[in-house]
Amino acid sequence: MSSKSQSTAKLLLVALVAIAATSGYYVKQWSQEAESAKTRLASVQRAAKEAERAHQELSSQLTPDTSSKSLQDAVTAVMLDVYNRRLPHAVTVASVAPGKFAASGSMSPLDTLTEVIPGTKVQSMRVNIRGTYSDYLGLLRYIKDMQAHPLSVVHLKVQDQAYELGLRVYGDLTPAP
Repeated sequence: MSSKSQSTAKLLLVALVAIAATSGYYVKQWSQEAESAKTRLASVQRAAKEAERAHQELSSQLTPDTSSKSLQDAVTAVMLDVYNRRLPHAVTVASVAPGKFAASGSMSPLDTLTEVIPGTKVQSMRVNIRGTYSDYLGLLRYIKDMQAHPLSVVHLKVQDQAYELGLRVYGDLTPAP
């Protein structure tokens, strides 16, 4: 063999060894990453099976509501509780008004006071309550008792011993049978 061929062969042999060493390093690193990915995949699959089992268990125990409360019944129940629950919690009610009116003396049909929740058959009506309280914890218990109804608290302002409470009552506009 000529010296030029031997030099080329040595150079190619060195390049082959370098490529083999580099390939060996990356094969080891990639195999570790693949093993780690397999472990994570198994963990996620176990969690998905556990979530599916919990969903099935809850679905078998919970029954969906078959009928919704009419908005008229919901508002009536809330109005009764606004006044009936005030004494046990040492809360006074100065005024109660629908959200669209500042004074409680206005009269309007219920359907003109409601707002449709987009994408649903549910409607809501805002009720504003103003009054005073003797004990702050009593006011908080009063508000918590109101949450037994289909409503959400959308506004609360407390200043000294006075409060303003905004409730949004939810229900179906169809009259109850």
